Formats: sequence, C-alpha cells, structure tokens
Amino acid sequence: VLSGSALKLIAIILMLIDHTGLMILYNYPATTATLFSFGGVDYSWYRIFRDIGRAACPIFCFLLIEGFLHTHDVKKYAVNLGIFALVSEVPFDLAFAGKPFYLNYQNVFFTLFIGLVMMIFLQKIDEKTHQDGTNWRGANWKVSIGKLLVIVAACTVATLLKTDYSAMGSSVFL
Repeated sequence: VLSGSALKLIAIILMLIDHTGLMILYNYPATTATLFSFGGVDYSWYRIFRDIGRAACPIFCFLLIEGFLHTHDVKKYAVNLGIFALVSEVPFDLAFAGKPFYLNYQNVFFTLFIGLVMMIFLQKIDEKTHQDGTNWRGANWKVSIGKLLVIVAACTVATLLKTDYSAMGSSVFL
C-alpha cells in the first residue's frame, strides 16, 4: 500500500529518531533515567528512541532489495550507493566520533553497499548456471561452494571494515 518513497520517508524519520536518541538524549542523565520497566527491561526516553529507530534498518534493507530487483542498471545503482556511502562517511564520523575520518566504525550505507554487491555476484552465479543449462535443483556442488564463498567474502569485508551491523547486516540480504 505504501510507495517506495513513503517507505524511504518513514525510514529516514525512524533513523532521525534513533540518531536523536544516540546523539542528544544519551548525553543527558534525565533522559536515561528509567521511566518504567517491562519484561525485565528498563525503559528510558533514550531507550525508547533507540528502540523505535531500530526499525529503520530493515526498511532500508527492503528498499535496497526492491531497488536491486527493479533497477534497469544495477551497476549504476551500486556505484551511486557506494558514492553515497563514501560521501556520508565524513558527517557520520564527525557526528559519532568527533573527527572527519574514523576507521573503527563505518556507516550503514557501507553495509548496504556490501549487501548489494553480494546480491550482484550471487545473481551472476545464477545467470551463469542457467546459461550452462543447469537449474538450481540440478546445480552441482561447485555452484553451492561459489555462492557460499561470495557470502563469506561479503560478511568478512563487512567485519573487516567495521561497518554498522557488521556481517549480520550484510547477510540479511540472503
């Protein structure tokens, strides 16, 4: 029922709520004080903002998969996402680390980019398999090993680059 643009707007608002909790509320003791407890979890304004904001990532992942499936030029889509990840890294590092270049934590757009590249390589393996006349049910062990290697490589790169959500974020696209 919602358009891609509406979902993007919702995800952006949720991300803003999350980042407001992290960047502003976390620094004020009154907002980290427990308001109530439920199910053994103490809730403060900070925790509420962060929990609401966590919904942004799955929406962005969904939108990325939709973009991958429906774009006419997946390479251009990947290049644009990669450029956006690089450009957004400086403000991200300034906001979260207080300096323009911080290599110990990369923004979520790097995670999304790695996931997109992984899907492109998995699709290439499928296309090659179908060109050779082998369908997925009849695919041999080499195809399965190739796909596993692509997945492990994507998770490894996400971990080494210390991206937001790390290997878990990249593997969500499976």
